Amino acid sequence: MSGPEASDVRFGLEVSSGFVIRLIMSGVGFVGTIIFARLLNPSIFGGYYLLLSLILITVEPIQGFATAAKKRFSETDGSRQEILAAQLIAIALLGAFGSLVAFTFEQSIVNYSGIEEAALLFSMLLVTVSFVESVMTIIEGTGRMSVSNLVDLLGSLLTFPFQLGLVLLGFGASGMAYGLATSSMITGLVGIAVLGITPRLPSSPTIESIWQFGRFSAVSRLASKILARTDMVLLGLFFTPAIAGHYEVAWKLSVPAALIGVVVGNGLMARVSNLHSKENTERIRIDLKNAISVTGMLAIPMFFGALALKGELAVTVYGPGYKDAAEFLAWIILYQLLRKQADQLLSAVHGLDRPDATLFVDIGTLALNIGLGVGLLTIVGPVGVIYASVIAETLRLIGGVVVVRGLVSDLVLFPRAVGEQIVAGGLMFVVVEGANRMVLVRSWVDLTAFLALGGVTYGAVLVLLSESHRTIATAVYSQFRDAVVEYRT
Repeated sequence: MSGPEASDVRFGLEVSSGFVIRLIMSGVGFVGTIIFARLLNPSIFGGYYLLLSLILITVEPIQGFATAAKKRFSETDGSRQEILAAQLIAIALLGAFGSLVAFTFEQSIVNYSGIEEAALLFSMLLVTVSFVESVMTIIEGTGRMSVSNLVDLLGSLLTFPFQLGLVLLGFGASGMAYGLATSSMITGLVGIAVLGITPRLPSSPTIESIWQFGRFSAVSRLASKILARTDMVLLGLFFTPAIAGHYEVAWKLSVPAALIGVVVGNGLMARVSNLHSKENTERIRIDLKNAISVTGMLAIPMFFGALALKGELAVTVYGPGYKDAAEFLAWIILYQLLRKQADQLLSAVHGLDRPDATLFVDIGTLALNIGLGVGLLTIVGPVGVIYASVIAETLRLIGGVVVVRGLVSDLVLFPRAVGEQIVAGGLMFVVVEGANRMVLVRSWVDLTAFLALGGVTYGAVLVLLSESHRTIATAVYSQFRDAVVEYRT
């Protein structure tokens, strides 16, 4: 085994630097969606994201085996060359099978998405997206989330100009797909180079090791992704692509709420796995408590902000054609908050080598979400799907709590820091809602002023109220300073 072990990497520095990178990525993607939403009508915009939702669901079995590869990468005795090769073989097999299915049911995919080239685009994206996501996941197995995020940032920086150029040339939704496929392939190859590992034909023990974990993880990842995109799938089945476009706009506005949770979760599983292999339970308790403490730091104020400004956000950013996105926004952010907290717990369960327990939780949540989603959308309309997701994700979080407590005793699963964030968010809501009643939002300038007011209020209350957050800020600053000193010397 070569390279650093996951538990040897400074976790706070990796999380904070990874967050900065993810913030830049989300900014690039956010600007891109604004431009594409205005260049394309809601039906074409929504059709692309309906097709992409199918892709993101279909790649999950391979991502489940990528998670198994990440798990074995993080352990002290993994054969990294063979693990990488096994994953590449799995991607090739998925691509061949997926293409066969796509062209067999071509008309169904066209009818669902409204895109004429849907089968070809599906096959192309299936291979390229699974390739880049697998490589990023494997890099995370070294514990270096910031490296993975940097390579991922390259992908975002490439995707936007590729897609924009093709859309401006008149390729529409197909241009967005071709742009994503091109950037994904380039980014995946760069990731292989960053790993610095030459694939080697995997031995039977390596394949068996990945299979033992991956057979549970693949199904769990598939269930989890279907759960994450159930809303889009149901909207595509029961309503028009335009309504799916409104939902996607609200989803894009909610993306920053998940950033910290994504970065923490990407590194937590590998870190817990490495610590578990060393039987260091105390550090697992500390890392999991810290992960839960910081995951909602952005999601909580965003939820309260969306309650105060949901209509103004959607219309000001994306235009009056997307005003219906407002009814989804606050609920999607709440869903993001619940989901990322549950993800931290289930990432730890994966690290503790119990993917079967995660599978049980995810399958149960998925069945509940689909049943509730179909029922509620027939009663209250499109917004019913996100009501169902919030309920299901709450139960998934409870399931994660039960499983983790059974594996690791004496865990603190509701740290004081979370309560402090809720209090600060509530006070922020009072201030922003009061200001919004006195001054209407009419432009980007007004919206920016309200967001700044909310951010300053939340940050000030949190720092004044919470010693733990002052400590976190000081620790992160110290780690950045030490990293800069080391780099210069």
